[in-house]
This record gives sequence, structure tokens and C-alpha cells, in this order.
Amino acid sequence: MKTQRNRDNSKLSFNLTPNNILDFFLPRFCLSCNAKLRENKFLCPNCFVQLEFAKQELISSEFNRKFLEEKIITDFQTAFIFREDSVLQKLIHSLKYKSNFKVGKYLGVISANRIYNKIQLWDADLIIPIPLHYLKRASRGFNQAKEVSKGISEVMKIEINPKVLKRNRFTETQTKLTLSERRANVKDSFTFCGNPRKVKGKRIILVDDVITTGSTISEAARVLLEKDAKSVYALSVAIAE
Repeated sequence: MKTQRNRDNSKLSFNLTPNNILDFFLPRFCLSCNAKLRENKFLCPNCFVQLEFAKQELISSEFNRKFLEEKIITDFQTAFIFREDSVLQKLIHSLKYKSNFKVGKYLGVISANRIYNKIQLWDADLIIPIPLHYLKRASRGFNQAKEVSKGISEVMKIEINPKVLKRNRFTETQTKLTLSERRANVKDSFTFCGNPRKVKGKRIILVDDVITTGSTISEAARVLLEKDAKSVYALSVAIAE
């Protein structure tokens, strides 16, 4: 017959699963409010519901404003709205400035799940993340757009190729420039690498974390269309208003 101590020890042993042990030594906390997390995620339920979804009316308006005139981007989708001091800003900040690269895939997954039906309509063949300049990538340790692309690829079952585009130079921030200045700022900032057959005739999704002006992703799309890509779509986690 088991004593009370034996029963308590058995219960303790039963609860010591690998996940529980990991939680004890390396507890996970919400990246927004620091609440302890019970699941392997980055946001608690209360903060997750504070993410501001982008409505299709806004997305259509932003497509017309950012991409329609140049007729380079076939369509555009985004999942969230990026605002200062928001839950999403904290996630993006952790990804880009605290080397928390796993947040990238998480953002890709929740974004793709949010707009799954819209992405599926594109019938895309390939995902290409917007590349970083090699110095910035070396400083950060990874390309955040590539990490986001991994999550999107996992949900949508679309191949990623991060090697066909190279960024040639740093570009200044676009937010205070006019449309013509934006285009000049990013002109010739990307080079195609490898065999053009990798993109010829393909429907391609270009991925970035946050789209502000759209000029950068349009310039990357132009390079792909010059190599006979069939169409190029723009996809981001968020859009900055």
C-alpha cells in the first residue's frame, strides 16, 4: 500500500514532462504584456485579440494607392495594421531588434491563416522574401522577411527561394519622400541571381514584414518581371498607415 508521500511523489513524477521541465527553467512570457504563457506561443490570449486586422476595404484602397499606377504588382494582401505602441509593434521589434527570429515564422503563420483564402486565389508557384543588404543581414543575423516566409510557406505549402534576389545597397527610409523620390531611392537596388528559369512563367509572392510605401517591393517585382515571371504578388504581415 502506497504511503501519502509515495502518492505525492508519483503525482510529481507524472507531471514532470519535458515541456513542464522546460517551462520551469526557461519560462515563456508574452512579448507584449510579459504574462507567463502556458503554450509555445509569443502572445497571451488577451494580447492576441488586440492585434488589429486589416480589412479588405483598406487593403484594396492601399493597393490602388501604392501599386495600381505602375502596374507591376498584380495584387496585394496583408493581415494586420502596424501602429506605434501596438502589440504588433512589440512583436516586430522583438523580431528585428532583439534577434528573436522565431517570431518571424509565428507572424508568417498567423498572417497566412488570416488571409488564407485570398492567398490561395493567386495559385502561386513560389515565395521570395525581400532580401536585406548583406551588411544589415550580418548585423541582424538573419533576414526577417525570410523567417516570415517560412511561416507562410508552412501554411500555404508553397516553395520558398530566398536566393534569386540580392540587395545591392542600403536605401534611405521612404516615409518622408515623394513618390518620385521613393522610386529613385530604390531604383536598381536589387539584382537577379542564378538561372532565370527559376522564375520564368511563375506566379511569385514577394514577402516583407511591413509595407510602408510599396516602392521597395515594386522594385523587386520589376526585376522578376524582367526575367519573365508571369505575375508578382505582394504580401506582408502588416501595412503601416
